[in-house]
Amino acid sequence: MTAILCDCGDCRQCRRAMGFDRPAPVEPVKLSESTLRLLADLDKPKTERSESKDRPKAVVRHRPTAPRRDYCKKDLHKMEGDNVRVATRPNGRVTRECRECIRDRMRAQRGATPRVTEKPTPVPWVECGELIGARRNGYAGWVLAGSDGKCELCVDRPKYEAFLEKYAAMTSEERTDKVRSAALKARKHLSRILKDGRAYHPESPGHGGGQSYLKYGCRCEPCVAWKTEDNRKRREAS
Repeated sequence: MTAILCDCGDCRQCRRAMGFDRPAPVEPVKLSESTLRLLADLDKPKTERSESKDRPKAVVRHRPTAPRRDYCKKDLHKMEGDNVRVATRPNGRVTRECRECIRDRMRAQRGATPRVTEKPTPVPWVECGELIGARRNGYAGWVLAGSDGKCELCVDRPKYEAFLEKYAAMTSEERTDKVRSAALKARKHLSRILKDGRAYHPESPGHGGGQSYLKYGCRCEPCVAWKTEDNRKRREAS
């Protein structure tokens, strides 16, 4: 194929042949500060060069080793059978927990020294005028009974009164055996009094047992001692 020659003198090909079409100027290369610093150090002796600590160091990120799926987070106990506890979070998420890790954590807490080892002095509650006694609260140690500066009776009263109001508005079909038992328990809890700063039920058939502690809500020393012993037996059986 024969190339077509042009002699117009105006096109780019003609101007390039006549030396009129000059190439575009090349912009100078801009070096970074770190490169300029390295080039400046090349002419200096090694003893006068800038220290390595002034230069930026590369961050090395190590990917953590993923735990085995069939073991707990600590990679100590196998997650199978009775060692798995399925729990539902308040947001609806279902999680699997290791029972052995839970037991180890509870043993460590029971063996640790409580934060408060001295029994606090009972203080009066301004609304009812009664004294607020002290109780044991696990690892926290001794704390005042109740919450928010209120005694145990004032803390529980709104809850039980609201339930009884709801129970009074129920129909006979809605009052199942479980609901009637809860209403009876609420009435018994509302009839408690304060004794030595703790909730006490004077009509309990026998203090120091499960019926007095659970159904009547008594928190006297014999009832609290029974609950402590019952918790210990449950821990040993689990």
